[in-house]
Amino acid sequence: MTPRPTRPPALVLLGRLATLTRHARLAEEARQRGLEVLAITGPTADHQELLGLIGRSGGPLAVVAEAHGVEKPTVDQVLACAQPWFDRYDIRAVLSTGEPFLEPAGVLAAGLGLPGPGWQAARVCRDKALQRMLFPDLSPPWRLIPPDQRAHLVPESLTYPVVVKPTTRMQSSGVVRVRRPDLLADVLRGYPEDESLIVEEVVPGPEFSVETLVQHGRVLWSGITAKDTNEHAGDFFTETAHTSPADVPEATHRTLDEAAADVVRRLHLRDGITHAEFRLSPHGPVLMEVAARVPGDGITLLWELATGTAMEPVLLDIALSTETHYPPPRRRARHRYLDHPHGRLVDVTSTAAPVSWVVRDRRWPTPTPATPDTPPRCAAVLAGRLPGDHLGDQRDSTARSASVICDGPLGEPLDGTEKLAVDATHIIVAPPSPLPA
Repeated sequence: MTPRPTRPPALVLLGRLATLTRHARLAEEARQRGLEVLAITGPTADHQELLGLIGRSGGPLAVVAEAHGVEKPTVDQVLACAQPWFDRYDIRAVLSTGEPFLEPAGVLAAGLGLPGPGWQAARVCRDKALQRMLFPDLSPPWRLIPPDQRAHLVPESLTYPVVVKPTTRMQSSGVVRVRRPDLLADVLRGYPEDESLIVEEVVPGPEFSVETLVQHGRVLWSGITAKDTNEHAGDFFTETAHTSPADVPEATHRTLDEAAADVVRRLHLRDGITHAEFRLSPHGPVLMEVAARVPGDGITLLWELATGTAMEPVLLDIALSTETHYPPPRRRARHRYLDHPHGRLVDVTSTAAPVSWVVRDRRWPTPTPATPDTPPRCAAVLAGRLPGDHLGDQRDSTARSASVICDGPLGEPLDGTEKLAVDATHIIVAPPSPLPA
């Protein structure tokens, strides 16, 4: 009898191209450990661009062995892409780098008997209404509005101000405050007719996220990130700054840690990372949303600068069921997004640090972590849009353009260094292109 050929061990890595390149170290680390990297990414444009990156010497994701693209990241489409690999590879780990692929990645890992968040956590973390149901004591008063019930909603039955948010979007897309009942109908008409919405009371207080690393159902590490948004300048909730670790009293730290650990427990999350966002109201923490994936924006880079250790190898350890740990912070890091003039983006320049065009070049900077007592510094400047893009109101995270990352000792303020970096960074725009006649 002819022996069956040995199948090479492999990692299945899922995500849109933007998040795959942000966490390209996952692919590089996997190859260093002898794993083939199999990628499933987004629609045609992402897939074609990823194929162009494969094998490009020194480029991000050059080590990917095979890649597929799906038009919609549904469970069925992802499983259909992955199924041909089952006979050719010994799949040892499954990781999602972003929100759209979270549920299919969780189902794929569970179906293969591999470490992962589990089906319940993967499903609940993709639907804000399910989160409200699972965590009623951590939720504000809320109401689910399916598409066919919008016309029956009585605006005067709500307590204002309220926030309207789509149940499955991300990056603050579609999240808007409504201050009076006579404004609600117009706001609701701005959403697609087939989209389910949540209307809930506005929660006062500062906002934080808690990142937790979980293995075998046990929280290995947690860190608190402070958030700023632009809500004070309008009715949107675009995040404008993150600071890791948050500079908060020990009692606040303990309260948020306990709330995040409770969320992990009730999600029955087994292995992975969670990113839970809370408002700290006068009555205690209120859960805004929770995701069983790496945090967005530059938060993983902030934690690397803060702890001196990259997070991606630890995420791979967890996905491979390898015992691991992550160190406590020894510095503080901040990611500040700049205001920008309206117009067509021409250039981003800075004398604070070299500008990294993370979308154009598909490469994130990798600043070397500093020693604990190194004076505050600007570690990176990021341009997150393409030349020619129109810059307008920052209604969600996709509308931001440029940002700076600073870090310094835990005991020293970052405000002065941040201001110097912001003042040294210039967003150059031209008038918008005229509309065709």
